[in-house]
Amino acid sequence: MLDICILSCLNIENTRKSRDEVQQELYEMNIGTGIHFISLHLHDYYRKTYGLKQDDFPNAKYISDRTISLPLSAKLKDEDVEDVIEAVRKVLGAS
Repeated sequence: MLDICILSCLNIENTRKSRDEVQQELYEMNIGTGIHFISLHLHDYYRKTYGLKQDDFPNAKYISDRTISLPLSAKLKDEDVEDVIEAVRKVLGAS
């Protein structure tokens, strides 16, 4: 299993893609990603136990909606790292 690096705060307004769309496109390019930060108030337990709503903590929700984890490990070969970089650039529309 690979170590994970957090790529925080995708600028989804400029890319016009949601975090989940970015994740799906990277998956289709064989780049494994993860969603490892979900704001606590969005978890079922906290919503049910404390009656929290999605908009109760807008800053936390903003970060939660835009955070994605990318593969990063000392075991990755240079060409693997380049593959991740190239895929992210392609998906986000950078050259």
